[in-house]
Amino acid sequence: MQTRLINTEPLGGIVWLILGAIICFLSLKLKLGALQAPGPGFVSFVCGVILMLLGITLILTSIANNRRTDRGEAPMECLEQLNWQRLVRVTLVLGAYIFLFRPLGFLVSTFLFFFLLIYFSGSRKKWLLPVIISGFAALTLTGVIS
Repeated sequence: MQTRLINTEPLGGIVWLILGAIICFLSLKLKLGALQAPGPGFVSFVCGVILMLLGITLILTSIANNRRTDRGEAPMECLEQLNWQRLVRVTLVLGAYIFLFRPLGFLVSTFLFFFLLIYFSGSRKKWLLPVIISGFAALTLTGVIS
């Protein structure tokens, strides 16, 4: 007997859509301002709109994928296909970033964060490209924030 996996992605899209709408509504209570002089609610409003767009995208793509294929996989088969080592590595790197942020500062901790993510996701023999990308990302973010 084959069990059919229920597609819960549209429900996740609905959750993101509602969350984005709530953020937009609450942001409107703050002053949005203009594009040249944004107010305190501008950034959160834009983030709410982005969440709503991502929610709509998730709903539409999951419905389209559900119509095209009938996977019929059992829930345990989906969990077996998950790359647990990569998930654990990313979680550990994110945790280290959070704990090292204050002692090392933004620039060094962000560089290490990007470097480790790129290094663990790609070939471990090549280290020069992750160093260059991480340095560029950390310096760019430092320039944007400052």
